[in-house]
Amino acid sequence: MENGNFFYYKYLHKRALKIEMLNTAYGIKSFAILQLLNKNKFFNHKTLLVLDEPEIHLHPKWQLKMAEVIVQLCKSGIKVLVNSHSPYMIEALQRYAKKSLPQSSINFYIAENNTIAKIDNSNEATLQKVFQTLSEPFETFTQFDLENL
Repeated sequence: MENGNFFYYKYLHKRALKIEMLNTAYGIKSFAILQLLNKNKFFNHKTLLVLDEPEIHLHPKWQLKMAEVIVQLCKSGIKVLVNSHSPYMIEALQRYAKKSLPQSSINFYIAENNTIAKIDNSNEATLQKVFQTLSEPFETFTQFDLENL
């Protein structure tokens, strides 16, 4: 922050480019906000960070990066609750968490029928249902294709 303005630093060829936050995309701002909060020690072991659809405005590649950042925050002791409709985000969270966190600290739930639950007390069963639900729109495309045959 400088003179009341926030800046984002992008590093290219060992050189920092100073970019005013007003001139950056919303998705990039979300990374910067998390970085700023973490750098200024806003988060601690008592923190519960709630992220509602952190993938919004992010390309699928950047969704994976956001998932990696979220898991790193968890690794540092911050509790994080994520709501997502993106299979990219969910799978990335699953894979990064499996790689970096104790399995007992990872929980996935599905919201359906006015409840939020874990299926059979299993992350695997829950994620299977989540991915099945998120793939339902593709059935519409399949139906379109069948109608055109």
